[in-house]
Amino acid sequence: MSMPKVELITDFLCRSGRVEKDVRFEGVRVRDVLTLAHPLKYNCVRFESLDGFYLKVDREAATSDESIIVLRMNGSFLTPRRGYPARLFIASLQGPNSLKWLHRIVLTE
Repeated sequence: MSMPKVELITDFLCRSGRVEKDVRFEGVRVRDVLTLAHPLKYNCVRFESLDGFYLKVDREAATSDESIIVLRMNGSFLTPRRGYPARLFIASLQGPNSLKWLHRIVLTE
């Protein structure tokens, strides 16, 4: 099943505190992925990383237009250092909340 691809160009605050200007993120909206699961009711979304890190956000943040599962940055597929095979980007929650190596998405009430 194909999902609409999205592109978002924005400044990116890294976990280290460094700012990268005009980063082009390419992937799919979290909202589109969640729609495939046909969720009945949920208030929060927990994103889990392969390194044990997790991020729990409310439904509104998770399903915003600027919440995407990133597959490419600046025209190239993610490298392991950048979070290959997929990373989470939520524009309103950058820096320490940038989750690399996305492994699982859990919906909770």
